[in-house]
Amino acid sequence: MPTPSLTDPAAWPSALAGVRAQLGTPLNIHRMLANRPEMLAAWWPFRNFVVHDSCLATRAKEIVILRVAHLARGDYEWRHHVRLAMEAGLSEAEVARIQAGPEAEGWPDAERALVEAVDQCFDRHGLSEPVIDSLTSHFGPNAAYDVLATVGMYNMLALMTNSFQVPMDAVGPSFSSETREPG
Repeated sequence: MPTPSLTDPAAWPSALAGVRAQLGTPLNIHRMLANRPEMLAAWWPFRNFVVHDSCLATRAKEIVILRVAHLARGDYEWRHHVRLAMEAGLSEAEVARIQAGPEAEGWPDAERALVEAVDQCFDRHGLSEPVIDSLTSHFGPNAAYDVLATVGMYNMLALMTNSFQVPMDAVGPSFSSETREPG
């Protein structure tokens, strides 16, 4: 199968007008996904939930995303989200700790739970009761759901970017600059 092209956003079908309006300048991952506009349109509300409506604070979410990117060998997501993680307050040492995993020294209990949860998703395809309890105690009653959703979404993106060899963007994502209609 040939690598899908990166679609010109000006040529996107009208079904993607809302996606296009929210993004401003779409990233290469979105331009690749637009080759299958029905899928991009169906995926978009879930993506918005994970990116904008999750109970996880930005720092926690970036820890989860980077651990997924590391385990899934998702270089595209890793390179974009290292910058976003540092904007969310993570240091270079903390980013390196994400690669080392939950056994690395220096994790606060809450953040260790996030990294351990991602590892369990990859190792067991589910979360143990102690990890769910830890996530709930540190991040609230919806944390396990939102961690699972984040892991699933970013693992899917790694599958896509790795399979279709999506090139890096000249400019990285900026979720804070996106516009959203009330939903």
